Amino acid sequence: MIPIYLASKSPRRYDLLKQGGLSFEVVDHSVDESRYPEEAIVDMVKRLALEKAESVKKISEGLIIGCDTVVELDGELLIKPVDLPDAVRTLRKLSGRMHLVHSGLCIIKIPEDLVSITVTTTKVFFIKLDLDEIHAYFKSEDIMSCAGAYKIQERGAFFVKKIDGSYSNVVGLPLETFYKETKKLGIRIF
Repeated sequence: MIPIYLASKSPRRYDLLKQGGLSFEVVDHSVDESRYPEEAIVDMVKRLALEKAESVKKISEGLIIGCDTVVELDGELLIKPVDLPDAVRTLRKLSGRMHLVHSGLCIIKIPEDLVSITVTTTKVFFIKLDLDEIHAYFKSEDIMSCAGAYKIQERGAFFVKKIDGSYSNVVGLPLETFYKETKKLGIRIF
């Protein structure tokens, strides 16, 4: 089995790969996740996924995974909330609406230096939320590290009317895309 390296600080990505039964090592990256002026959101997640993967490319052999996940509402990038009032504003915006979750995924196979870069997009439809529900949610969830200010894999699932696309993408790593792309690179993960 080829060694796998996850270039991510996300506990959600860690959990998804563990649930998939994979053995891997988490390698911290030092990538600035800021958006460039005028950069399209989809281009940003592709670039950040590549930069994260390339930042740990010093290994001699293995598979490096870089990923970046964001939430978009009507062309607006909804970043991780900076504080509780910001999180409340974010959920109020998402209430009763459809938003997009984009994940850029970069897989690099070393030493061959084979690279796959993809973007997976999922449509997420929220129920209508009132302010009391939003405040109650934030009393029970720590969401400051989550784009969109919710966790679909936890209590945030109660707000989701339906999704169109990949569930694991909304959590933070599109597993079916990862599996498909590893096969294209000639790697069997199981």
